[in-house]
Amino acid sequence: DKLDEAVEIFSRLTKAAPGYANAFFGLGDALGALRKHKEGIAAYRQALKLENNDAISHCNIAILLHEEGEYEEAVKHFD
Repeated sequence: DKLDEAVEIFSRLTKAAPGYANAFFGLGDALGALRKHKEGIAAYRQALKLENNDAISHCNIAILLHEEGEYEEAVKHFD
C-alpha cells in the first residue's frame, strides 16, 4: 500500500534528518491516514518540538488527539 510505503520513507527521513520538522509532519500525516493515531501523535509532537508555530501540525495533532478521546489536549492545540 502507498501509505505504508510513505511511512517507511518518512521514517527513514526522520532518522537521516532528525532536525527536519517536515519529515515528522509527513510521517504524522501518513500514520494518521492509516488510523495509527498514537504513532501519528508522537510524530506530530516531534514536528512541533522542532517548529512550534506550525498551525497545520497543531490542527492535525488535535484531530488525532480528538480521535483518541484526548479532548482537553486537542483543544489546547486548536487554540
